Amino acid sequence: SCSHSRNSSDDQTGVTVSDDDSVHDTLNDQITTFKEEWNKKLDKLNSKISKEEKKVKKATGENKAKLEDKLDDLKTKQKELQQEVSGAGNKTADQWNDFKDDVSKKYQSLSENVKDLFKND
Repeated sequence: SCSHSRNSSDDQTGVTVSDDDSVHDTLNDQITTFKEEWNKKLDKLNSKISKEEKKVKKATGENKAKLEDKLDDLKTKQKELQQEVSGAGNKTADQWNDFKDDVSKKYQSLSENVKDLFKND
């Protein structure tokens, strides 16, 4: 049917589509974009962690042991977050917003922890 050859991207805005397939497509698009964005962010975070790791290696004494513990913790959280992002495709539309919030929160706290690694508690 050629009747709606109008640019269909325009009339997607604010329209709730009851057709499951298109909802699913939108979610799939969101998931793809989400993964691209977050993998970039996590790559950057990875390089930050690697830089910190070099500094930790130069540390000495009991401070070094503390830093190594913190660093291991950061790396574990980073891995978990990476896996969570990779699993984005398994989320349903219902879970999607909570999932995104969760990833954001975890990333936020992880970034802070990386920044604060060398602050003495």
